[in-house]
Amino acid sequence: MTQELSPECPQCGAAMVLKTARRGRNAGGQFWGCTKYPECKGTLDVGSPSEDVEAEPTAMTNRAVPWTDGTARREGWRTRFETVGASLRSISVDGDAGLLSSAWIAREDVPSYEPADADTRRVVGMMSKLLHRGAAPPLHPDSERWLLEALGLGAEIVPSLAPGDIAPRLRRPRRLTAAGVRLASEQLDLPEGLLESSAEEGFVRWLSREHPELVGWLAPQVPFDWLLKAHHVETQACRRCDFMIRVPGNAPIVVEIDGGQHQAQILTDEQRDTLMSQIGIRTFRVTAHEVDAGQGPALEVLSRSLNSLDVESTDDALAWAPIHVHRLALALLESVGSGFLAGDRWVIELHDPTGLAAQLIGPYLGMLDAVDRLWGSRGVAPSLVVLVEHGSRTSYARTGIGTYDEPTDSIDAAPDVAIRLENNLSPMHVLPTAQPWPTVVVRSCSLPVRVSDPPIGGSERVTVRTIGDETPEALVCLLRALFAKQDFRPGQLDAICELLEGRDCTVLLPTGAGKSLIYQMAGLCLPGRTIIVDPIVALIEDQIDGLASHGIDRATGITRESNRRMGGTALLQQVADADAYFVFVAPERLQMQSFRLAVREMAAATPVNLAVIDEAHCVSEWGHQFRTSYLNLGSVIRSSCADPTGTPPPLLALTGTASRA
Repeated sequence: MTQELSPECPQCGAAMVLKTARRGRNAGGQFWGCTKYPECKGTLDVGSPSEDVEAEPTAMTNRAVPWTDGTARREGWRTRFETVGASLRSISVDGDAGLLSSAWIAREDVPSYEPADADTRRVVGMMSKLLHRGAAPPLHPDSERWLLEALGLGAEIVPSLAPGDIAPRLRRPRRLTAAGVRLASEQLDLPEGLLESSAEEGFVRWLSREHPELVGWLAPQVPFDWLLKAHHVETQACRRCDFMIRVPGNAPIVVEIDGGQHQAQILTDEQRDTLMSQIGIRTFRVTAHEVDAGQGPALEVLSRSLNSLDVESTDDALAWAPIHVHRLALALLESVGSGFLAGDRWVIELHDPTGLAAQLIGPYLGMLDAVDRLWGSRGVAPSLVVLVEHGSRTSYARTGIGTYDEPTDSIDAAPDVAIRLENNLSPMHVLPTAQPWPTVVVRSCSLPVRVSDPPIGGSERVTVRTIGDETPEALVCLLRALFAKQDFRPGQLDAICELLEGRDCTVLLPTGAGKSLIYQMAGLCLPGRTIIVDPIVALIEDQIDGLASHGIDRATGITRESNRRMGGTALLQQVADADAYFVFVAPERLQMQSFRLAVREMAAATPVNLAVIDEAHCVSEWGHQFRTSYLNLGSVIRSSCADPTGTPPPLLALTGTASRA
């Protein structure tokens, strides 16, 4: 057994080697011993997994949580927070590409519209899953090529050297500063009853006067508990913080107006401030007397801190156009789910400061058509889409499975919905006045947490609904969008189709032939979450890096090392919350009660859509020797990963080292 195929020492993290006990009750038996013996005496039983002892994590994984604050209170509107960013494959970004991935969506509440049916909701949920596969997933390669050409970079585009890669590349490396925004000085909207005292109203006036560039980043009535839960700190009910100022790229600041409203809290102000400090948020306390006076030492200290905030902005279309395309796609899904868009023809009034999203959205309509054919009733994606912007029209007509092109004829009809992409306005600003048709607004926001996006579609697994040759064509459409590949390699498509039909599958392909793409595509295209069993930590890390290279960061690996770095409780919570699309574990992990409980909790909300046994030859090679957990892997997966009806997920076995015997 080579050293790189061994587990890690639970004490020092070094590689381990297989040894034979010479004495004691285990004499003659095998065990794993640390390669640093005698300096480290760490051991690990062979084939007898035990729960990890969680050490103090060095870099806790923040939990995705539901989020709402005072900006949600808009009469006549339904609002929510979302994570929807974007990036380009051809251009690197300096800084955090997901800096403005948080968005605030306001949908006009129009009772006369019927919400979407179950089939439509499933299609919306699957398309939403693809849009949320990362904090800043790459723009569709066809849209990216069009954008580069529109902005004068067409002559710089060169073919990729990788076979089958359709992602546009630039002749000379180009870098981009992460998108930032300076909010417009528009009228604020503070609904009656939102603020609890005249002192809080006075603070908003003070901030508007002294720091007008920051007032749009103000959020009232921020949930204290969810802030802490995002950092895995459980507390008693602590009500809300008065205000939070959260400028993108800067640490959030909490402002509490001390007065009579704080006297009945369960925790004292000092305890609350200490908890906030532990999660990296500084609290400033200002007395109501100072706010009424408009001056005082506490306000001066706060003002100096606010002056130090870095309010960066960019109007670079290369930064904002991809974000607006994904925001437009999200707004279209919001409109479909609420019943604003239905039928074979959509007419949309669009407001987009970049003026580019309408020309770039076509490939995403193709994705919606592909998803509709796979999981819907082929009645969600329209045949014709018209986007009207400042009097000009951009039209798309469906010409095939997953393809939309410019039609020969257009139509002149009233809009079904208005979509406003307002990147320079925040949730604090006034919403537009009513029109004859409903409105969906998407604005920039900066959140101190990752927002959870609960799976849509239920916990029971479903089978693919495509007919005849529709499945391959729909999958090729999604392959181009998600992985920028022209077509599948031999063996990939057949295996994916088997899995989408719910059948088990064994794949024998040589190294480098694209085995990983099979589970990656199937995992993304099936409703639910995917569990992958890998024999060694290095493979887990390599697989996660491979997904990240395509902008898919909704993946987690649970190993002894990741438990040490990130916290085992945090990683299990990520599984239970269905936050991770792909969960990588060693076979021993499936024997652990804590992991199986987390999987069952996840399966109550969304199914385990696929169970993958990577390097499947290890089942026979290692199962009878020193990793006996491989022997009952199939039965454990079928029992632990079943949906509420008892139906297990399809099993995919991948190997490049096996005979056909």
